[in-house]
Amino acid sequence: MSTDPWMTSEQHQELFEAVKNWDRWGADDQAGALNLITPELRAAAAAEVVHGHAVSCARELPVEPTAENRHPALHMMVRGGDDCVSPHLNMESTGDFVGVAFHGMATSHIDALCHVFVDKQMYNGYGAETVKSTGATRCSIMVAAEGVVGRGVLLDVPRLRGVKWIEPGDAITVDELEACEKAQNVSVGQGTSCLSEPDEMNVEPRWVLGIHFMSAWRASTQIPSVGSANETFLFSDVMG
Repeated sequence: MSTDPWMTSEQHQELFEAVKNWDRWGADDQAGALNLITPELRAAAAAEVVHGHAVSCARELPVEPTAENRHPALHMMVRGGDDCVSPHLNMESTGDFVGVAFHGMATSHIDALCHVFVDKQMYNGYGAETVKSTGATRCSIMVAAEGVVGRGVLLDVPRLRGVKWIEPGDAITVDELEACEKAQNVSVGQGTSCLSEPDEMNVEPRWVLGIHFMSAWRASTQIPSVGSANETFLFSDVMG
């Protein structure tokens, strides 16, 4: 398969049919590959914990416009500390308002399965019309309401290549991902989520997976999600 990160419509359709999970967990399923994280695999992941360090995927609220943040978050104080006294009670508080256009690389978020469509259908054949102006009625992020808890692996492709980051549009191949596993002495298998980290400027993710490689590798390794400190895909949007 070519390493060109761009695909024709025909190639995309062929790949989509080869790796999609529709009907794999039943016609009514809305969780997709999250089904791969079983209670047994969660317990096994917990047993691997040695140091107990927490690793955050959060970022500062991106209120300043940049090339990567064309729609900055809106942040306004409803009540600040300079005017926080209630006229009726002897208690004080502050509060704020936040409005965010989540999609893009600026704000930490998870893409739900209702985010992407192929021929007006999302994962498992639910129609685009089920995502209404009031919100999604199928395949919403609420399928992950209990959290995505399991084993996670960071594959550092820039280190493998001897560079600080991967240039935009430069796809990562399956061979490189498998070489990372070997170099880092880790194994990616069913129920393991793959994560990257932002570069030292905290702007772009350090690696991007070409959709064809990402999908092919996902199908063989049975991983439920892939993401960075910016964006996580519930693997993988419309394909489930």
